[in-house]
Amino acid sequence: MSPAMLELIVQSPTVLFAQWDFPFLCEQECVMRLYRLPDVGALPQYGSVCLELPLPQSAGSMYFYRLTPGHHYVVEIGIRREGVFYPLRRSNVATTPRTEAATEEPERVAAVVVPLAVADWFAEGSGAAPYYPGE
Repeated sequence: MSPAMLELIVQSPTVLFAQWDFPFLCEQECVMRLYRLPDVGALPQYGSVCLELPLPQSAGSMYFYRLTPGHHYVVEIGIRREGVFYPLRRSNVATTPRTEAATEEPERVAAVVVPLAVADWFAEGSGAAPYYPGE
């Protein structure tokens, strides 16, 4: 069995890509949390939760889009038991690049799950690139 892996990769000023290999089955509800951090060295509990959703274990990857440029983000996988979140694995910190058109609009973060078959197709060098409507 491979060790658990969780990685967060910057795709653009408003898009992050998360990929994971999480070989453990959760008896409770596994969830994934995306945090916006006040600075690079901050722990997630000092950041704000942008999004929390059930962990799609069969997928292995996900895109987060409509993020704010020039901010620091981290993802955690954990379990929710009796309303309390217990982190099991934390990603690296990813910083979205600044843009000249940065605004102070509130984030409307969204996530798109990438099925394993599609993720494998991209990894095999299909030459195709993901398409983000409205970006």
